[in-house]
Amino acid sequence: MCGIVGLVGAPPGLDRDPLDAALHRLAARGPDGIGRAEGMLGSRPLLLGVRRLTLTEPRGPGQPVRRTAGASVDFNREAYIHEALRRDLEALGEAFTAGDDGEVLAALLERRGAPGRGVVEGSYAVAVGEPGRGGLDLGRE
Repeated sequence: MCGIVGLVGAPPGLDRDPLDAALHRLAARGPDGIGRAEGMLGSRPLLLGVRRLTLTEPRGPGQPVRRTAGASVDFNREAYIHEALRRDLEALGEAFTAGDDGEVLAALLERRGAPGRGVVEGSYAVAVGEPGRGGLDLGRE
């Protein structure tokens, strides 16, 4: 099942971490792991978090998946064709550390941007934070 949460900007008057509280509420959706990323969306703080239910690779890279160019990908998923996408990306020079579909989606989105989601079959939602560009891409199938 997994779950993604996010917050743009810091609500005034908070004395505790709002992302932590949201991730705690999603614990039943993703009992196998938890991750978070922080960055900026323009001039405002951006917090992304994910709870993970392991479907494809129990020892995968975890969440969020961080790419060398700086993108951070939170993925609530299953990408059904990740093996075929992996082979295509490996032919282009990508190297992967695990059999995790999140790692494949991160590489695809870094190379192709949001239009890359059009080739992914599955049941998923994704949040991609790009600190270098100050962008945030949200999508789902």
